[in-house]
Amino acid sequence: MRTSRLTRVSTVLALVCGLVTAPGSPARADAVRDAQWHLGFLNVSQLHAITQGEGITVAVLDTGVDQTQPDLAGSVLPGRSGVTEGQDGRTDPDGHGTRVSSLIAGHGHGSGGASGILGLAPKAKILPYTIYETDDPKGMKAAVRAAEGIVWAVQQGADVICIASAGGGTPQEEEAITYTLARGVPIIAGVSNLPETTTGFPAAYRGVVAVSSVNRQGDFASEVSVTSDSIQLSAPGANIPAPKPGGGYTEVSGNSAATGITAGVVALLRAKYPALTPAQILQHLKATATDRGSVGKDNQYGYGVINPLKALTQEPVDPSASASDSPAQSNETDPFADLDTDRDTGYSTGQVAVGFAILALVLIAVVCASVILVLRLRRRRRQGP
Repeated sequence: MRTSRLTRVSTVLALVCGLVTAPGSPARADAVRDAQWHLGFLNVSQLHAITQGEGITVAVLDTGVDQTQPDLAGSVLPGRSGVTEGQDGRTDPDGHGTRVSSLIAGHGHGSGGASGILGLAPKAKILPYTIYETDDPKGMKAAVRAAEGIVWAVQQGADVICIASAGGGTPQEEEAITYTLARGVPIIAGVSNLPETTTGFPAAYRGVVAVSSVNRQGDFASEVSVTSDSIQLSAPGANIPAPKPGGGYTEVSGNSAATGITAGVVALLRAKYPALTPAQILQHLKATATDRGSVGKDNQYGYGVINPLKALTQEPVDPSASASDSPAQSNETDPFADLDTDRDTGYSTGQVAVGFAILALVLIAVVCASVILVLRLRRRRRQGP
């Protein structure tokens, strides 16, 4: 009896000791993992049985990325800073770029990586490029730096570019996006957060994957995201756990989170279907999205909520097609459609055939008339006046 009581007391003490842990311990990080509701929402465990983004580099143009963050340790490549010359982008006093990057390529930490943030593509690499600084609240300087960063990232071999911000556009940024899409690198960007009323750039540029937010019920996050006809897709973006500067974790809501998660999905697609063009990737994501709101495209969800499991298990129309031999796309999905090539003239194939037949008859009639005229002239010459 006494032994039984001691056993019960020991069990209670063990449970109490197990629950009371120091800040930042694995038990707290496990709670963070459990709070990542979007992992179950997007069937991430099934996705990772297919691919985890091996061999893919995602360029993150943001506030920099903290390479010491445990969930990103070893996954942040030397990048570049457009703000401070000589820096490689692997510091982040603000924390925004680190949060976005963890949602893309976080691999967790601790035993088996079971603690902390798990990203959509945990085996992908992050290539940081710093475009924001503290004395640029409206992001005007960032737009100029983004143009430089986009081209630089492509030249460094980035497979995906993530710009989880929105602001004013510049001609240089638009040219950089055209350059990038033409070289087969997709760009994912978030539409503006409230209280803005319109989609910012670069999401507003044609060919960019523009993303809005949904909550854990899959409903449009109306308290976060603007409503816009530029929206192509939506993704989880409300109450998402993410690391904070100096250690620990916080909860964020906004289109930045949705952009990072979507960029992770695109990294998985690039790992499985490396030959897909940006237009084909966008088309495939739209075709496999879960339609919400109004039937078809609307101004909240775009073509629907991303469905990465369907995107990775349903074959694209032509996964081997290259940019040069892919089928013609509409201007909405292919920003490089040649408006002077294969233009619709308004004539059907039957009309063209009839036209050729009439022309042939006219030519035959002209030839016959010419022959008859020549024969008559010859006969008159033989008979004399």
